[in-house]
Amino acid sequence: MRPEERGDRGIALVITLLAISLFSALGLALALSSAVDRMAAANQEDAAILLNAADAALELAARDIGAIADWHTIFAGTVRSTVVDGSPDGARRVSEDTTIDLTGLTNDLTCGRAGGCTDVNRTASSADRPWGANNPWWRPFLYGRLTALATPRTLTAPYVIVWLGDDGGEVDGDVMTDGGGPEGEGRYIVRARAAAFGAGHAYRAIEAELARVCTASAAGDVCLPGIRVQSWRAVAAVP
Repeated sequence: MRPEERGDRGIALVITLLAISLFSALGLALALSSAVDRMAAANQEDAAILLNAADAALELAARDIGAIADWHTIFAGTVRSTVVDGSPDGARRVSEDTTIDLTGLTNDLTCGRAGGCTDVNRTASSADRPWGANNPWWRPFLYGRLTALATPRTLTAPYVIVWLGDDGGEVDGDVMTDGGGPEGEGRYIVRARAAAFGAGHAYRAIEAELARVCTASAAGDVCLPGIRVQSWRAVAAVP
């Protein structure tokens, strides 16, 4: 064999190996990109399902609030929704890898301390709770699974919680009284925080103000049926 033939065959082998390496890298990159796209699409779908679940829970709470004449009982925590799965405290198992503590979540939302709240903690002013003595004392009003929102891909239904509290327009310094100020500030308005939890510690939350439309008359306040959602926004954290 002549030397130039051996040299040509060696170059061809190197080119072949380089081509195989290049196409292997392109194939791996394509596979990785496809896997990331599938994960992103699944996460987006889960986020949409949980946000819709929180919104549905808010609507269910609004329906039940409309049937309650005395809203003081809501703020006292003595009246709750028809959609509950037991007492408003303790742990709830959302999925095989996710468990939530209803008591800790409520305390954290009320005063930023999952271990428990004192009056000093609750009335302290912060960026999230700037009203001092008028800061809401959150009460779990609706909590349980929304089985109608289970999907073929996600068989476990989202777990939802709706907390209610006195709204930010109150000036009476009494979180148990609806609109006790001199001009009835904040009367017939309740503040709500709705959250939906899914597998993998995923969650979405909504904060809203729910209002009953009433007008004063000589015989007393006359209220229209139903509850109006007068503000709505998605929040980044829960609590």
